[in-house]
Order: sequence, then C-alpha cells, then structure tokens
Amino acid sequence: MLSGAGRIFSVTRGLKDTSLGREIFFPGLFSDFNFDVNNSPKKAKAWIDGKKRTVSSDSGDEEVELTVAFEYLDWKHLQYATQELAQTSNNVQIPIWKQGFVSSSNDLVDADIAGLTTEQEEGVFVYVNERGSWGEAGDLAVVTTTPNAGEFQIDKLNSKLVFNAAEVGASITYVIPKPFTTSSIGREANYTKFGKQEFWGLGYGPEFPNGVYLHLPDVTVTQLASFKVDDGVPKWELKFECNVPRGGRSAYEYHRVIS
Repeated sequence: MLSGAGRIFSVTRGLKDTSLGREIFFPGLFSDFNFDVNNSPKKAKAWIDGKKRTVSSDSGDEEVELTVAFEYLDWKHLQYATQELAQTSNNVQIPIWKQGFVSSSNDLVDADIAGLTTEQEEGVFVYVNERGSWGEAGDLAVVTTTPNAGEFQIDKLNSKLVFNAAEVGASITYVIPKPFTTSSIGREANYTKFGKQEFWGLGYGPEFPNGVYLHLPDVTVTQLASFKVDDGVPKWELKFECNVPRGGRSAYEYHRVIS
C-alpha cells in the first residue's frame, strides 16, 4: 500500500528559450495531489438468449488529469496559483485605509492630502462608522464648496478633510490613494506564464522503503486556481491535463529505484 506522498515538485519545460532564459523549479507545499486516469471502455456485444450481452471488452480512449491544491500561501505559491510570474509595476495607485475622528474645528488633518493629484482626489472616500448625533452611519459625499451635513471637502492647501459641524466627534474610516512600485500579478501587458511543465512525486508505504516515484512528463494547466474554504482553511486548487510526451508511450510513469 501507499500511505502518503511527498517531495512533490514541478519544473517548467519551455521557458529556457524565452526572454526569461531559465526554467522555473517549484517544490510546492501541496495538500492535495490527485492523479486520475479515466478510460472510456470499448465493448463488443452480441445477441445471446434474447438479450444483447458483452462478449468482449477493452479499455478505450484514455484521459489523465492531475489536480493539485495547497493551503499554505506565500507570494511564490500565489504566482503558481495564477500560473504567472510576478512583474514589477510602477505608479500603482493603492487606496490606503485610515481611521480618525472629526475634530472640534470640523476637520481631520492628514499630511497625505496635500500632494493629491486631481485624479487621486477621485479616489478619496469617507465613511462614518457609527450612528450618533450626526445621524446614521454611512458614506459621505465629496463636494468642492462648504460641506453640508453628510458631505466633506478635500482641502489640499491645508492638507485636511473638511466636514460640516454636524459631523464633529464622528469616528470615520477613509481611504487615500498613494502611488507605489509593486511586484504585481495580472497587471502588466508583458508577462511570463508557467506553461508546459513536468511533475515528480514520491510515494511512501511499507512495501516501498525507498519510495516509488510518479513522473508526469508533460502537463498543461486546464483550470487556474479556484479558491475555496474547507474547515476554515483557505485552499487553492489547480487542474492539469497530462499529455503523452513526444516519443513517449504514456502520460505517466512509475519508477522504483533498484540501483
């Protein structure tokens, strides 16, 4: 019997001759590694005693599918989940979450407000966190003139948000966009996909003291990672089609090392 698996990894096949100039080695921390061989049987039938019965059968077309999943997630695992290498992106406008209170002078001072561009001003939003003397919780509308109740103004000259006197004392949540250089997935027009890969894994069991190797020499992703939560633990799952490599006989191989 096989009681478990380990030392599972994938290696890309085809990126060495691209602008990347190398293959990608990924020894992922996989929680699931499901290898399914599906056959469509072929059957020959004949009339026997008034009924059509199978008199000969064989396995027909074969499809081999690999499903892998992982619960552990770091930046490299997230790249593998999307099958895309992260790229450097410049001037990415990220909304920064902030909280504060409307002062007795009807404002909230924030040094980041002074440098906002006209485009960034459109990304400033304010939300009153709870019900109070100012009314119900909810988002405030931005205006360019003196604000009424339920409104706010962006004062870049004095680097602050200005409110109506009705909002004094209110707890607020607000966001202000700021530019960053990031390592990004899904943004840049030029990017590198993992593409064709091969998998190796080692099966463990009492009859295999040194393990038995499973080799999938040619796999291509058919479904990018779906995200699900099982028992409170987030899980990322990908599906691959296992292909017969050129010059090969099967989409999978087993190996037991004897020397």
